Amino acid sequence: MVWLLLCSHTIFSQSLVRFNRTYPYISGGGSRVATSVLLKDSFVYLLSGGNAFNKSNALYFSKHNFKGDTILQKVYRTDSISYYIGLNSAAIFQNNSSIIAVGGYVTNINHSDALIVKFKLNGDTTWKKTYGDTAHFENLESCISLVNKDIVAVGEFSTPSGYSQYYLVKFDSSGHLKWAKNWGTNNDEGLYSVDVMNDGSLFLGGYSGYWDTNNNKYIYYSTLQKTDSIGTVIWQKTWGGIAGDNGGAILKILPNGNLIVLSAYDTLISSNDVKYTIQLMEMDKNGTIKWKNYHHGKVPKTIETIFPQPNGDIIGIGSSIDSSTHNQTGCMMKLDSTGTEKWFRPIYHNPLTFAYFYAGAVASRWQHFCRRQCR
Repeated sequence: MVWLLLCSHTIFSQSLVRFNRTYPYISGGGSRVATSVLLKDSFVYLLSGGNAFNKSNALYFSKHNFKGDTILQKVYRTDSISYYIGLNSAAIFQNNSSIIAVGGYVTNINHSDALIVKFKLNGDTTWKKTYGDTAHFENLESCISLVNKDIVAVGEFSTPSGYSQYYLVKFDSSGHLKWAKNWGTNNDEGLYSVDVMNDGSLFLGGYSGYWDTNNNKYIYYSTLQKTDSIGTVIWQKTWGGIAGDNGGAILKILPNGNLIVLSAYDTLISSNDVKYTIQLMEMDKNGTIKWKNYHHGKVPKTIETIFPQPNGDIIGIGSSIDSSTHNQTGCMMKLDSTGTEKWFRPIYHNPLTFAYFYAGAVASRWQHFCRRQCR
């Protein structure tokens, strides 16, 4: 199995593809390959990693222009150890001259330390720090920078009993750990997304799941939590709870202080055998739902990342299923301010291969996306 990073789709607001290129970066039977995308000064920065145990694994850093040409690439290889970056938003700019990325430093299938790395814009590492102990599996999926340059990151914290818990950490601007908190139940739980309000309170999007022994299937829920500035939970909302629910809530705070919250269902939802239902909600700061919309149809689709637009529209990127080949491909959607679909576009690299969008970033009226392909 060969994993490819397919990245820097440059797309107008009407989803016209300007170019479509692939960049090979990892070989081996890896799973949980991950990608982050950043834009600055007409350049696209890509950070990628994966975990293929007992293989030659690596963290890849590359810089590209807006035509997709590769300006530079740095490769940080490991032996029997995997770097990987979170689902998306796992890398941020710091002081416009460096990049901070978070993830996990995996030493074996049962152990990972939380990882934070600082890169120069030429891909050189300034420092790398790990935090954890031999009894737990710590992994960071996403991060944000605060006004004081501290860094807040979220992810999973696995206990010796085998259950994962919600994981919230805070670093100073030099990567030193200020505090870390984990909490949860006897379910498998974790956090995918984080954003901060003007008052310093945090919103956390994540999941909770358990194995239903009676029906021999996994049941997932999506979760949204609000904490104060030191990570004390103020309230939690939970929804879902059906077999196959992707169970991950991704959130963005809007200029009006409300939240856009994305989750998806990967299950049968009707007699038409439709899969990949997208659920999108706007909530106020207290978690009260302002509106809720579902998106499904004859073309299965799911959205991984959302980009609220200044006019209230929402751009979403993710994956769909080609009706002819039944292969997974990238897709892009545009929704209005109430989550009603304005248009939907499948976007191919090659209709005969498997691919999807995993992360992205927006610059002006252009969208630049990453996706991955397995062949």
